[in-house]
Amino acid sequence: MRRRMKPILTIAAVVAFILTSVGSSLLFRVAAQHSGRAAILYFILGNGVGLGVAMSLTLALRDMNPNLIYALCLGGSFCALQLASMLLFKQPLAPVQWIGVSLVAVGVVLLTIK
Repeated sequence: MRRRMKPILTIAAVVAFILTSVGSSLLFRVAAQHSGRAAILYFILGNGVGLGVAMSLTLALRDMNPNLIYALCLGGSFCALQLASMLLFKQPLAPVQWIGVSLVAVGVVLLTIK
């Protein structure tokens, strides 16, 4: 008999996916900026945090429509990564890039509306 996750746990799993996905990607970016042992350390940390991506996606997919979960997880992490990269690495987004991020965000919201 399969137990169903509560919706709050599914939401927590989606949020965990977004946070670990962004964290892992940022650590890989930092690894690319370093060399030697520092690069290896950041690479290992990125993979360690990346383990949370797979675990949280698996938990999120247990009780909700996979199309919705994929949209929330991948779209949400894409938007969050763009904003985090802009803030942490001082890489501004061009107006057309802002439009692209906004369209992804709007698409994710539209998919959540029943």
